[in-house]
Amino acid sequence: MNCTRLSMPVSANRGLSLLILFFTLTGCQTLPKAPEYVAAGDYDSVTTYLSERIPVEMKRHSVKGLSIALVSEEGVRWAAGFGLADVSQKIKASSETRYRIGSLTKPLTALVIMRLHERGLVDIDRPVTDYLPGFSIRSRFGTKPVITLRTLLAHHSGLPSDLLAGMWVDHPVSLAELVEEMRDESLASEPETQYRYSNPGYSLLGRVIEVVTEKPYAQAMREELFEPLAMEATKVSVGREGVPGLAAGYREGKPYPVLSLRDTPAGGVSSNATDMAKVLGMLFGNDSTYIQKKTLAEIFRTQYPGLALDFGHQVGLGWVKSGLDLAKGETVIWHTGGAFPHQAFIAQLPEHKLGVVILSNSMEGKQFMTELGREALTLMLAAKIGGAPERDPDIVPGKPVQLTSSQLGHYTGSYTAFGQLVEFRQKGQRLETSLNGHAFQLLPTSEGTFLVRAEALGVFSFPLNKLRLRFENADNQEVALLTGFPAPIVFTRIPERPVSEAWHQRLGRYSLDTRGESFEISCLELKIENSVLIMQAKLRGRFTDDQEIPLRIPLLPVSDTEAVVWGLGNGEGGTVRVLENGALYYSGFTLAREQ
Repeated sequence: MNCTRLSMPVSANRGLSLLILFFTLTGCQTLPKAPEYVAAGDYDSVTTYLSERIPVEMKRHSVKGLSIALVSEEGVRWAAGFGLADVSQKIKASSETRYRIGSLTKPLTALVIMRLHERGLVDIDRPVTDYLPGFSIRSRFGTKPVITLRTLLAHHSGLPSDLLAGMWVDHPVSLAELVEEMRDESLASEPETQYRYSNPGYSLLGRVIEVVTEKPYAQAMREELFEPLAMEATKVSVGREGVPGLAAGYREGKPYPVLSLRDTPAGGVSSNATDMAKVLGMLFGNDSTYIQKKTLAEIFRTQYPGLALDFGHQVGLGWVKSGLDLAKGETVIWHTGGAFPHQAFIAQLPEHKLGVVILSNSMEGKQFMTELGREALTLMLAAKIGGAPERDPDIVPGKPVQLTSSQLGHYTGSYTAFGQLVEFRQKGQRLETSLNGHAFQLLPTSEGTFLVRAEALGVFSFPLNKLRLRFENADNQEVALLTGFPAPIVFTRIPERPVSEAWHQRLGRYSLDTRGESFEISCLELKIENSVLIMQAKLRGRFTDDQEIPLRIPLLPVSDTEAVVWGLGNGEGGTVRVLENGALYYSGFTLAREQ
C-alpha cells in the first residue's frame, strides 16, 4: 500500500535530536588547558585561550565557520572569525560575517515591544486583542482566555509551540494573514499557568509592532532598533534572499540550504557578531538614550515565578534566566537560536556587564556553542575582578541502590516527551527506555531518582554525571524530570483512560495535501497501542538528512471530537479535532480518511 506524504517541520523532533546529540558526543581531540589564574584586566589571556580552543571544537564537530564577540561595559573586547563562511568560494569567516540568528530574533522583537510600551503606544498587560481585534483562538479550558502581550513575551500565553503548516515555505503568508489562520488553532495550555515556548506568539508580537507603528515589521525593526544602534549589517528577511554576504550553510560538513521562515519576528533576523555585540553594549550602557533603566529591569525580571509546571525554569521578557549559572552563582541571562543550519548563542552577566555572542554556519555548532559561551563568561569574569576562574565542582555519581520490584514498577508505563511516546520498562534492578533508537538505562540512586546511562551509538555506555531523572507529582500530574540541561526536560505520564467508540471508529490510514512544505510524512495512521491512541507516521525531510524517522505521537481524547497531543513540554498540548466532514485537523493540516 502506498503511503501518503506530508511535508512539515516537527518542533518535538528537533528537541529530540538535540537530546540525542548530547548523549552521543565523543571528541577524540583534547581541548587546550584553560588559564588557572587571570590577572585583573588581562583579557588577552582569555582571547588567547579561546583562539586555541575554538578551532579544536570546530574540527571535533565538523563546523565550517564561526564568529565570536566578547563585550564588556567598556565596549567590544574582542571580535573574530574562524574557518570559512563559504567553503566553495573560499571566503573566510570574520566578525563581520552575516548569519541567520534564528531565535535570537526574539530578544530583539521584545526590545522593540518594550520601547513601544515605554512610549505609551502599547501596554504589555493589555490583551493582545486590544491591538489585534481580529485575533482569536480556540480553547478547551472553559472561560475565554485573556492573552496579554506580557504572556506572549514570556512564553506563558498557552499558544502552541508552532503552527506547522506553512512555517518553512519559500513564500509564506504575511503576519496579518497568520493572525487570521490562528482562528483555527487551539490553546495548548491556559494562559499564565506554565512556560510553553511559542513561535506564533512572537509572530503576534510582530504583527502588533506593524499595527502600532503602521509599518511592515522589517521596516519597523530597522527604524526602531537597527538604525538607532547602528546595526548596519542586520536585517529581517524570510530567507537568504536580499541578505548579501550571508554565510553558506552546512550540516555534517556538507552544504545545506538555508531555509525560509514564515515567523520572522520569532527567527527571521540576519546579523553578525559585531552588530549583536552592539545590542549587549546598549544593555550594559549607563545612559537611557535608547531605553530606560526601569524598562531594562522589567525585561530581566523573572516573569510568573513559582509556577509548579515551570519546574524551576525562569524567563524574563525575551530572555532565559536559568540553567546556565556560573560556578560562583552568577546568573547568566541567555538565548539560543537555530535558523537551519545556522546556529547562534548570546549570553550576559548583567551584574558585571559582560557578554558573549557566538554565531555559526554549521548545524553542529549547537553541540558546543552554549558551553563555549559559558566558559568565555567564566574567564571574562576572572579577568574583570582578577583571580582563579571559578569551576564547577566535580559531580560524583550517586551510588546505585536496590529498589524492590514493586517500587520500580511504580515508575513504569507510557509517557510522552518531545511529543513522542516513551515507555519506561523494568529490567532487573533498573529501568530502561529508548529514544529515537538509542537505549538508556536508569539506575536508582534513591526512591524516585535515577542516574542516566546511555549506550552511545550502540558501541559503549558511559555515565552522564550531570543528568538525573526524578519522578514527582506536579499539579496532579505524574512526571519524570530529566535535569542537568539548561532547561528541564519533562516526561509526562499518559493517564489510563478508555478510548471512546467515536475515536475507535476513526482508526485507520489518512491522507493529506501539503504540497510546497519542507517535510514529508508517510504512512500516517491513527491506531491504538496498549490502550493509548497513537498517531503514527514516518518523517523524512531536510531536518532529518533525508533519513526516515518513525513518529509515534500519543493522543489523549478530551471529548468525542477533540484529542490532545499529551504532555507538558514544548511541542505538546496541541489539539487534533474532528471537522464536520469527518476529516481531522491539526496545526494547519487537514487529514482525510483513506477509503
